[in-house]
Amino acid sequence: MSSIEERLHDELTAAVDEVSVDPVALARTATRRGRRRRRRAVTASVVLPAVAVGTVVAVTVALRPDPGPISGGWPSGPVLLEDGQPLLTCNTPDRFTPSVARNGLPRENPVDFVPAMQQHAAAEAWSMPETLRRAADIARADWRVAAVSEHTALILFGAVNNPTTFSFEKSGSGWKVSGMGGCRNLRTVPSVSTRSWVDVSTGGTAGLLSRSSKTIKLNVIGSFCTDEPPLTTLVETTTAVTVYPTERRTSEGCVGAARLQVVTVTLSAPLGSRPLLDGTVWPIAAVHAQ
Repeated sequence: MSSIEERLHDELTAAVDEVSVDPVALARTATRRGRRRRRRAVTASVVLPAVAVGTVVAVTVALRPDPGPISGGWPSGPVLLEDGQPLLTCNTPDRFTPSVARNGLPRENPVDFVPAMQQHAAAEAWSMPETLRRAADIARADWRVAAVSEHTALILFGAVNNPTTFSFEKSGSGWKVSGMGGCRNLRTVPSVSTRSWVDVSTGGTAGLLSRSSKTIKLNVIGSFCTDEPPLTTLVETTTAVTVYPTERRTSEGCVGAARLQVVTVTLSAPLGSRPLLDGTVWPIAAVHAQ
């Protein structure tokens, strides 16, 4: 086994150890004794195929009865959770839960950041959204404090799943705007810290999605910052199939061109009428077609 194969195997083994199922959700369809037996079956049925350099690795959680809502329908395993909720990010190092994305941190007052945003708008109005260029508009906007520490903070504005973000850093006794941004979709956080999500789609180079086959071809768009093949984790239930495509996290500052690869994952049963979902985004959504 090469060094690449060994590293991938170690990561996969560590990820498998973290796979779990919420017993509260399973209690709806099983007795306590049956629930324990079912949970053992799920965690023990993960397949770790041999890794060959240049090929795609797929980790498949065996078909199991639909567990019902788990953290709002979120499958556990590949995604990092906090208090039963998936951790989210929006192109910043800050992480927060869906409840914080909707409502903000309960003990933090966004009013504390309004003066800094008004000052920023006065100096660089061109960089602000049109609805936030006047001091009065900033004062009455629906701000949500997503993350705050002694020296930095992150504020969200706009749609919950497609927010504008304002980053702040401490300045004397107050704050100043240090950056602005946003994201097309909030993204979840991989439970394996050495891996990063990559984009996935159907159609195009991968061809039409076959619902009568156990195999699915996917377009995975990674980068040239790593020589290792992408890894696609697959969580399959009787009502949905969720994919989590990743690549090894590269060193900070690597800017590589996008690289399209076609990967094949194998299901326990034909896809049929089940939706094919992208577990890297929140709210969880269907894998888009090219």
